[in-house]
Amino acid sequence: MRWRFALSPRWSLGPSVHFVGYGDATGLGTAGDKSLSPSALVYGVEALMSAREGRVQPFAGLTPCAVHRRLSGPGKDHVTLVDDTSTGLGLCARAGVRLGTSEISVVYLWNRFSSYGLFPSDRERDYNWDTVALRFGWLLP
Repeated sequence: MRWRFALSPRWSLGPSVHFVGYGDATGLGTAGDKSLSPSALVYGVEALMSAREGRVQPFAGLTPCAVHRRLSGPGKDHVTLVDDTSTGLGLCARAGVRLGTSEISVVYLWNRFSSYGLFPSDRERDYNWDTVALRFGWLLP
């Protein structure tokens, strides 16, 4: 659910909060009964530009955001448990079209970071958790 503050007929700002579940890797652990669960909570402020008024209205948005990432489950050795978080900056870009009170958009989340903590290591490792999503929405009066 989003609330938008209209700056002009074409520009608006709105808070953006969403959860990204990357899916569990199952069958891990010594007995195969564990799963590795990566996820991210993304929050920021989206600047949205609408191309024009009318029934079909293209739009594009950009969201500088903070990303709180979490990884829990067995580590690379399938035995040592990992339960760690990493917080940093990310960026969301969104483009789509609004048809009356419905909208469809493609969202790209740039989510790259470095961490010592996600897996035991003698050096900091780089991670790329970028995602692309298809989003459907409805405008409430």
